[in-house]
Amino acid sequence: MTGKNLFLASLLSAFLPLAGCGNELVHTALPPPELADIPEKLANVACDEDARKFIVSGTCAEPAECDSKGVVKLTTVFNEPDAVRSTWDFNLPLDLSTSMGVIFDFRADDLSVFSSFSIYFKSGDGWYSGTFAPERENEWCRITVKKAGMKAEGKCEGWKNISRIRISGWGVGSKGKSVWHIANFTPIREPNDVLIVYSDSSLKNAPDGAHLKFAGTVATTLKAIGIGSAFVADTDLREESFDGAKALVLPYNPSIADSAAELVRKYAEKGGKILACYSTPKVVYDIFGMKKSGTLRPKSKGLRGIAGFLRSAEAFEGQPEFAGQESWITTTHDYGPNGSVAAWWADSDRNSLGIPALVKFPQGVYMAHVWFGGVRGDSAELMRSVVGYLSPELAAKANAHVSRKLVDEDRSRAWLEGLPSATNEFRAFWCHSARGLSSSHDWDSSIKFLKGNGFNAIFPNLCWGGVAFYKSSVLPPSSDFAREGDAFEKCFEACRKYGVEMHVWKVCWNLGSYTSKEFMKKMSDENRVLVTASGTKFDGWLCPSHPKNQSLEISSMVELASKRPHGIHFDYIRYRGADGCFCDGCKKRFEKFSGREIEKWPSAVHGKNAVPEIKKEWQQFRISNITYVVKTVSDIVRKEYPGVKISAAVFRNAVSDPVSVGQDWSSWCKNGYVDSVHNMDYIVSPAIFKNVVKRQKEAVGNAKIYPGIGLSCWPEDAQAEVLLARQIMAVRELGLTGFTVFNFDRRASPVLPLMRLGVTKED
Repeated sequence: MTGKNLFLASLLSAFLPLAGCGNELVHTALPPPELADIPEKLANVACDEDARKFIVSGTCAEPAECDSKGVVKLTTVFNEPDAVRSTWDFNLPLDLSTSMGVIFDFRADDLSVFSSFSIYFKSGDGWYSGTFAPERENEWCRITVKKAGMKAEGKCEGWKNISRIRISGWGVGSKGKSVWHIANFTPIREPNDVLIVYSDSSLKNAPDGAHLKFAGTVATTLKAIGIGSAFVADTDLREESFDGAKALVLPYNPSIADSAAELVRKYAEKGGKILACYSTPKVVYDIFGMKKSGTLRPKSKGLRGIAGFLRSAEAFEGQPEFAGQESWITTTHDYGPNGSVAAWWADSDRNSLGIPALVKFPQGVYMAHVWFGGVRGDSAELMRSVVGYLSPELAAKANAHVSRKLVDEDRSRAWLEGLPSATNEFRAFWCHSARGLSSSHDWDSSIKFLKGNGFNAIFPNLCWGGVAFYKSSVLPPSSDFAREGDAFEKCFEACRKYGVEMHVWKVCWNLGSYTSKEFMKKMSDENRVLVTASGTKFDGWLCPSHPKNQSLEISSMVELASKRPHGIHFDYIRYRGADGCFCDGCKKRFEKFSGREIEKWPSAVHGKNAVPEIKKEWQQFRISNITYVVKTVSDIVRKEYPGVKISAAVFRNAVSDPVSVGQDWSSWCKNGYVDSVHNMDYIVSPAIFKNVVKRQKEAVGNAKIYPGIGLSCWPEDAQAEVLLARQIMAVRELGLTGFTVFNFDRRASPVLPLMRLGVTKED
């Protein structure tokens, strides 16, 4: 790197905003300035007694203290290496019904004892749960936690009456102490340019958080184009919620509270404009004058899959010719006399499928699937054109934002250009798709793109527990095999052509969504599927102790090795979790393993009444089943196909993983069963990422470790290129010779060319 570039990189690193869970780093050693709307208890805390009146310490946590007015001091003490987490409960009632989430300032003097941080909001008899990650240790960091990224646990009753907040730091499996400081805890208040109403009435019946998730993808894209939004549940919607809003978005609302439906109707009658997506309430049909006819999966009708939005003759002003979005399903409607198609769903060749994707009405816009998101490129431009149609005022605001954004992008680009590359480095991507980067790219163009941007290995996901995307004598073929052909051959040929290593990714035990119903039924009928502690069959996962299932996994991996790729790659090579498997076969096999008869099954090995000695043997039994598969594959492949490398995607913690999921990856490394492990370190914070990888490095012996970097798992609004570059640099600082990135998908497309500017640059 030239002296000029070194100076530029160091200068920019001091001022460049660094992303992670929406965190904005505050470079100061002093308590940060106060924000608005801080709960009175926290704002006025002035002594230890004040802090302890509303903060209750839990496990591995000393009583709260006051560091200075408005700043709380919390001390974590992990006295035992197997300590799980430290926790504090803040009795700070909050109304978050109109907020997108919370902001607070956080400082920890030592992040090395933590693997991650969680935050919980008590609502009714349940909790909303999320995560956060400070960027650096011993510096104030601005933390943003959004409701859209959270899940509901138990019976939550909305965000209006949050009674308690719980903050936890999760250990890494070693002793340690760390002091935290927290200040300025407050709801997020953004300009109410757009009102997003998410379906809390649906959320209660769908705790996976899909309704919040898709509300969040809209909000994130809006923010990226300079548009602020208020975030309100349908159950909390009030007339005053619309104050200042230039448009209303219903992102995924299968149901809506009656009171909210009436407010939406009144809003439209007054001239308010609406963007409604996919499943939407009857009131929207009435307002737009359309009628639903059904839903359609294009592939099931013999059509090619959806690749994105294709501009029509009636397009919005400024709408891009094409914006990618690989939707798998769409609604179909009679749009009536007032609806006109602004965009058609298109296939990977950008040919129209003849199915409306975006339809405009005088009262607004209907999108025939949910919005997946996108903060740059054609996706952002498409949303900007939609917003412009809804409100000229918002169009002007978004246009003004473009010039400011270009300045930020130029700063990021200059910083990336100043970063050094490395030689003889293993640079890989996992690819969940068996067919390439996207529906717009086959394996040839995908591998060419990968190689052209400085990466030299691919881990294509070509088989699951019950399906293969290639010609196999062990696993049933995928449903698209006849149409799309042998994915192994196509990927391998492209890898050979461009000089890229191919390590075939096998999902073990998990049958996934590609496995045929016939195969799943066969496994269930043969009692080869997982059974929970309550006795319920889980047909999507094979029992890891069943000899036939073990043989199936071994045979499929050996078959892959026989095809002579550069490597074979275990994934999901573990138990599903603590709750399985407890089938009758597991009981018999465990009794043989332990040499004892188990009378109380499964309570003797699982749950609060488990017998400690027997439970420990049960854990060893689980470990032995998983390790048996890995060792057997290793023994056969080392002997018959010695040039084929063996690797595994594994969890993060060498101490707890064998206990929690039966995955003893440290012993696999030390015994030579695998050549490398690729820990799924999908952590936003570069500081925590580096600390976690450092501990993993100590656990692998002479095996290679290529840490997994979670590009596709980060929030959409993270500066992905900056964050990816920082984590790559952290890997190098630890003396490691490579890394693996998840996942080769739409998030990778704009980022890889930016990596090529510096960290993956080649002569």
